[in-house]
Amino acid sequence: VCVCVCISQGSFSNAQQAGLEFASELCETHRKPLLPVHHMEAHALTPRMTHTVEFPFLVLLASGGHCLLLLAEDIGNYSLLGTTLDDAPGEAFDKAARFLNLEGGGAAVELHAQRGNSRAYPFHEPLVRQRRLLFVVVVAAAVS
Repeated sequence: VCVCVCISQGSFSNAQQAGLEFASELCETHRKPLLPVHHMEAHALTPRMTHTVEFPFLVLLASGGHCLLLLAEDIGNYSLLGTTLDDAPGEAFDKAARFLNLEGGGAAVELHAQRGNSRAYPFHEPLVRQRRLLFVVVVAAAVS
């Protein structure tokens, strides 16, 4: 048994620093080893904690700051299949919310979209065949 804590490359945010300090204290108190895990790898492997998921499997990591399509071949062994060329999904939806003067960012865009007509405006899916995504089309749709 050990204590795992998510880390990332580069500088830590205040929340990451607090988590690392808390995990370190837990290790000292309970005399357990500390196992640092890259935060993107933690996202990719989370389904294996609750479901039987055998390698290899596909991973889509889509968040406010990241959008990656990966092939998880083993722990620590990932092949990048695609990524965004511009904004991550969360960034694009937050920008769209600002253009539309919606409080609540991307979540507000989603809420309004659920009430809307999905066929009212054309929505293009550029570069899908090249395995690259452009989320700027979300922003462009908001301003047009």
